[in-house]
Amino acid sequence: MMDTRAKAEELAKRPYVIMTSVDTSTGEQPITFARVLEMEGCFGQGDTREAATEDLRLAMMDFIESLLEDGLPVPEPTKLTLTL
Repeated sequence: MMDTRAKAEELAKRPYVIMTSVDTSTGEQPITFARVLEMEGCFGQGDTREAATEDLRLAMMDFIESLLEDGLPVPEPTKLTLTL
């Protein structure tokens, strides 16, 4: 049987919607923030978009692991539809 952390790692790999933004009000060095649309309160940050996204991936694993431990449902990735 898969342990909770391993299951959280697998679930975090699903195609969640990740949004990034840059905060320039922090002084000399802007900070990039990343958040996942489906998980309210789950954020990452870093000096670059890539660093913020990697930090978010780690936060997502922790977030999902907490949900699993508490017996709560893990949000499904949003299904996006492109209309051309």
